[in-house]
Amino acid sequence: MATFRVGVAGDRWRQFFVLCCVLLFSSRHVYANDRATYRMIYQDISFASPCIRRTNATHQVGCTSNLNGNTGVIHLIENQTDIDWLQDKGPHAPYMAVFNADMFKRENIEKILKTGKVSGIVVDHSNHTRKEIIEEERWYSSDKSCPNQNFGLYNDTECPIQWNPYGDGTNFDIDFGVPVFALTHEVEVGFIRDVSFISMKVTISSLSNYTYIAINHT
Repeated sequence: MATFRVGVAGDRWRQFFVLCCVLLFSSRHVYANDRATYRMIYQDISFASPCIRRTNATHQVGCTSNLNGNTGVIHLIENQTDIDWLQDKGPHAPYMAVFNADMFKRENIEKILKTGKVSGIVVDHSNHTRKEIIEEERWYSSDKSCPNQNFGLYNDTECPIQWNPYGDGTNFDIDFGVPVFALTHEVEVGFIRDVSFISMKVTISSLSNYTYIAINHT
């Protein structure tokens, strides 16, 4: 009896094991198909530095994202014309604004945020871009002209030596309300630029309402 029962139990466990293997294989097959489909649709961005939310005793500034993430059609901002287009037209909001380093200035940031058409901001901060900025002395800082002014030797009204003369205080004055990322890898920046040019060319030439490439942040 004992041996029989063990045998029957063993048969049942073998059946259960086979069933588990089938389910596992099926789930792995589905997962593999999902991953293959994912790779055909999406390209992961791995090298990005985020802007963060900052708070104090009275208010908040900095960046944040929606609970379910942010998605927007890629829109390159390389000159004033790109900003004007977003303000005056931009019919397929929301957009993920992709700034080159030269255009990422306080006045430009405020302009695009006021449109209400932007769900996120991406900035080209790759090695090539940083090298050009240094060589051509196109400086910019989002910190204050006197960093840590409220916590150091200077008070709110005194800053006799502005040792960060290119600082405009954006970090402490603007509540972006959207995620902001600096992309640091040249290949990823190049990929975004390439697909954006393709998307814009097709869209403009055909007035398409469906040929768009977007950035999704989750």
